[in-house]
Amino acid sequence: MSLTNRFLVLLATLLISTNLWAQQPSPSPGASTVKTVEVSAPVKEAEVGQQVKISVVAKDASGNVVNEQPSTYFAGPFDAAAADESGNIKLVGPGKVIAGAIVGGKPGFTIIIVKPPTIKTIEINSLKTPLIAGSTIQLEAITRIPSGDPRTGVPISWTSSDPRVATVDAAGVITGVSPGPATITATSGVASGTTKISVVKSTLRSLTVTADATTARTGDVVHLNAKGSPADPFTPRWSVSGSGATVDPDGGFVAEQPGTYCDGVDRKRFR
Repeated sequence: MSLTNRFLVLLATLLISTNLWAQQPSPSPGASTVKTVEVSAPVKEAEVGQQVKISVVAKDASGNVVNEQPSTYFAGPFDAAAADESGNIKLVGPGKVIAGAIVGGKPGFTIIIVKPPTIKTIEINSLKTPLIAGSTIQLEAITRIPSGDPRTGVPISWTSSDPRVATVDAAGVITGVSPGPATITATSGVASGTTKISVVKSTLRSLTVTADATTARTGDVVHLNAKGSPADPFTPRWSVSGSGATVDPDGGFVAEQPGTYCDGVDRKRFR
């Protein structure tokens, strides 16, 4: 049983027990006169990492406010929220949170919708060398929440300051169009990050690829390096022939299946 279901079962048991208590003979003088408990929160929606303080008002059978303090505060599911003894609800997970209190044996609760934390900053990996016109490369962006922790699975919009110099698609792949500078921007909600790139005309006449190994076991990483002639700075675009192997933008080659593969620069073979 999930933690959410466990909390709902616990809450149902609590409500049943309080109803049974209400069916007992009339309380003796001095006993609690609480009939209903109203719980409210200052917001209906909040984000993970925030804290919400709930307000509790107890009333008697006539609707008059009873000056009696809560004996217990609660919040759940247990993996999404926690309550302290002052009614502060700490929100630690997204979803529907039930927060409440017990006064004079009577429970009351409210519901808070908890959303994932918003993105505060976006970091984009910068290119160490100019991008040759006609070539492409994948940019990577790290989205961070206000605490500084990264948050994955966040939709990102990419734009280029000058599509005549470089374009960028929805996945963050930039393509050099013509020589010049451009700024690439990644946006998510109100947060954004930028990186500057430089596109140059290709002067390369030939490319040579070297590897720190030409044979490897599946799962091993083989590092590839590309050298051009003339030796002007450039950003290579890597690819690999055949399925069962990958090569990352930095030239890290990994084969998940045995076989012989060729790189996408000068068709060097790997086994």
